[in-house]
Amino acid sequence: MRHNPRVSKIIFFAILYLLTSIFIISLIQFHGLTDERTGVICMVDFNAHKPFAYRILMPSIIRFIDISTPGSIKYRISKWMSGMIIDKQKTVYADIPEKIKSIQDENGYRIAIYQVLNLLSLFMFLLSLRFMAKNLIDLSESAYNILPLGMAVVIPVFLDYPNYMYDFLNLFLFTAGLILLYREKWNLYLIILTLAILNKETAILLSVVFVIFYFNKIDRPMFFSLLAIQVGLFVIIKLSLYFIFKDNPGGFVELHLLRNLSYLSKASNYFRFESISTCLLSLSGLNFPVPRGLNLFVIALVALTVFWGWFSKSLFLRKSAIIAIILFVLCLPFGHIEELRDYYEALPIIYLLGVSGLLKMMKSFGIIKP
Repeated sequence: MRHNPRVSKIIFFAILYLLTSIFIISLIQFHGLTDERTGVICMVDFNAHKPFAYRILMPSIIRFIDISTPGSIKYRISKWMSGMIIDKQKTVYADIPEKIKSIQDENGYRIAIYQVLNLLSLFMFLLSLRFMAKNLIDLSESAYNILPLGMAVVIPVFLDYPNYMYDFLNLFLFTAGLILLYREKWNLYLIILTLAILNKETAILLSVVFVIFYFNKIDRPMFFSLLAIQVGLFVIIKLSLYFIFKDNPGGFVELHLLRNLSYLSKASNYFRFESISTCLLSLSGLNFPVPRGLNLFVIALVALTVFWGWFSKSLFLRKSAIIAIILFVLCLPFGHIEELRDYYEALPIIYLLGVSGLLKMMKSFGIIKP
């Protein structure tokens, strides 16, 4: 059998991306399995508080797989999974409430499905990030392959808060949407947009990128038709979900403006570094400092690399970067301003702009050859 170097390289990097995904997930400190407002179990039971209840894609997939699986298989996996979770928790908590044990026992199989889908979503994000880079920045083939591995350093900075069940799927779908938007694959784009909105409503920011990038780029009839379809999809989905979950506790949005203004008023919040506490990789924690929240050192470093050689970078990336500002403005009244996972939609854009700027900087200083 003849050896094919290309196939071997694909397999090698696929395994490397999978190991990177496992590493990132191992650093998650708060999985949010049994939280009564936003946890995996209440989301899958469609009992979560609004607006989290509206994010139904991952819960629906889990329910479908759960219903489609034979009972004997579910029972064995459920017992194994719930036992493993409780064993891990016992090394951290002196006492686990019986209510939580009971919930985990009853939902071990659903939790197992979630963990697999969460891992798959992160793996697919790394693949899509590589494909996005190949379309939008000029690198060598080896650099395209290595570029997604940087997420092993970047994403852990975002893990200060719980890993909500839709987060990594959001990363993948939004990145895929950006790629399809750039390549003008409209039918596939509209399908991904629909799925992304069902996963998290902020996916409508893809339509903002569409407006900014294509306003003077395609024929007006096509532009307005595509825009009308996108707005229509968003309105239909949001209204449908509103009526389906009208009896769930919570509101259409959550207001945190006063809390965020208080956070922004404290100088110490701009210099936060914290060690990673208990996680799967180390139950006693990882004793090295990780920047958290609106850390000025990180913000300055990111800004420097993003804006270095700004006008020589991809126009699509430069115009798409506006969503980072929009997300910050939205977070001020409706989110926790320092909760970086709320900015996931901007991550692939800012990361590629940053990598591109860093390489241009290194060439300018002669660190690498032009």
